[in-house]
Order: sequence, then structure tokens, then C-alpha cells
Amino acid sequence: MLHLHHANYLEDLAGKLEQNLRTPLGEILTPEIIAIPGTAISEWLTIRLAADTGISANIRWLLPARLLWQIFRDTLNEVPDANAFSADALAWRVLPILEDTGFTSRHPALARYLTGASALHRWQLARQMGRLYEQYLVFRPDWILKWERGDARDWQGALWHGLASQGDARHWLKWRKQLFEGLRQGSVSASKLPERLSLFALTGLSPAFLELVSVVAEHTQVHIYHLNFSEGYWAEIVSERERARLIVVAGEIVDEYLEIGNPLLATMGRQGRDQLAGLLQLKAVETEVFRSPSSTTLLGCIQSDIFELQEKIIYYTFFTYVFNSKNFYFFR
Repeated sequence: MLHLHHANYLEDLAGKLEQNLRTPLGEILTPEIIAIPGTAISEWLTIRLAADTGISANIRWLLPARLLWQIFRDTLNEVPDANAFSADALAWRVLPILEDTGFTSRHPALARYLTGASALHRWQLARQMGRLYEQYLVFRPDWILKWERGDARDWQGALWHGLASQGDARHWLKWRKQLFEGLRQGSVSASKLPERLSLFALTGLSPAFLELVSVVAEHTQVHIYHLNFSEGYWAEIVSERERARLIVVAGEIVDEYLEIGNPLLATMGRQGRDQLAGLLQLKAVETEVFRSPSSTTLLGCIQSDIFELQEKIIYYTFFTYVFNSKNFYFFR
């Protein structure tokens, strides 16, 4: 079953995680598996859990990519220890192709860029392409599958086609397809899945990732702890720039259907907006723990505006610098 927990403070999400972890797993020595966005969050959670419960132990903290690979290794056969399509691994696989003049000569734009390039420059491009391809696998799987079918109209697609034709071509999209088929046909035992998975404050979750989480949740417990900045529905708010572009494309009539909400959130929260829209499409049991931020400080006013999806033009902030030894005075 999939559980989706919303809160606008990390402390409240941590409290919900702590509450759920108090329910023990079936096997006492089975580790909890918690996916986190970075080591800073895992260290903070470790300290917090230890302070609140007296101990924090037997927890496996995994980054999202490592979590996926661990699920594949636990459930499927012949999954290698290392991912041949990680950014670092891809960089080393891309480099020989960039050094192949037979390949680069067929792509004028790439050939011009590499003309007179040093070994360092070629390596830097290989590193950049490794990172890009890793992101394409997550966020543009349609491009990847199209390129693998041979429908490559530029050098990036042709380069990927070359990569997929050499060495280990089993990236996470193929393992995901195999897992889906195995679970559907019964050839993969659901008992091999972790008893409970927790995804804490992850950002930038792609539709392909969320689809896998949804399928896995049909066979085991999955808890998603989502840091949600507003208790309102903000998955469809647009920035001023997006609003202007949509009006140009669709005409003035579309303006009455567009909502800006809070301009700061609409402008800088696009990735979070897309993720929220994806999460709300999942079949999940939802819980909410929202707290209205205090408006006694400037930061609190900004947080409150975001939380309430509005912009209160009722306060003007100005700074007065008073050079009195090391003091800095702020007036609102």
C-alpha cells in the first residue's frame, strides 16, 4: 500500500517518519530502508531519531538511484553490482567514442567543437555527456528508447545508440520493464521486496520513478514523506512568464483559467509543482500535517504568503545601514 504524507516543515515529516518506524518489521534484524536526497538529511534524521527514541540503528540510507538498483538486485536475476549507466561509468564509455574520428566526422557540429581540443577538453565533454545521459534516462526515457531503435537525428542520439550497442546495455529502464512483467506474471516473488520503504523529502522525482514506486506499492508498504510548501493546490499555478506565453499561444480567453497564486512559488517552484502533480495522481492514502508560518519576521511573511498561495502587498521593507562599530540595524 502507498502512503503519502504531506507537511510544510521537515520537523513534522520527521515526526511522522518516527511514528511509523515505531511499528516494527516482521524480522527483528531486517534493516529499515529510507531513501533520502543527500547525506545531510540522513545525518539530521539520525540525530533526531536518536534524540527522540533513544537509539537510531539498523537503517540503510540510500540515494534514489541506489534504492532503485537495490530493488532490482533483490528481485531480479543477473543484475550486476554496479550500474553501468551511472554518470561516472557513462563518462568513461563516452570518451572512446569522442576520440573516434570516424564517429565525430559524421557529425559536423561535434567535429567543429572537438577540432583542436585537448585531452582534458574531451574528458570534460565526456563527463558532461555522462551526467546528461543519466538525467535523460530518468526524465526523458522516450528519447532514450527512440535512440536505441535507431531513430537518432543528432549526434547525441547517435552517440547513445553507439553506447547501447556496445557492452552492457541493461540500464534501469530495461530492469524496470522486467520487474513490472515479473510482478504481473508472478515470476518475481513479491516477498523479495523490502517489507517497508520510506522515501523522505525527495525532490525531482520523475514520472518513470513514480510509476515504479506505484507498482512496488501494490506489493509492499511504501511511505512517501513529501515536503509540501502550501496546504493549497498549487500543482497548476503559473509564473508571469508562463502566463504571458500561454496568452500569446492560446489567446486572451485562456487568462481566466490561469492562476499565479504566489509569484515566488510559481517562478521558482516549477520542479516541485510538477512533482506534486505527479504525486497526486498516485493511488495513495494521504495524511497532512500543515502549520501556518508565523508572520512576525520578514522570512515568516514570505513563508506565510507561500503557504497561503497569495502575495500580500501590505509591507514595505527597507534597509538602513548604521555604521556603528559592527552593528547592522534592520527596520521594517
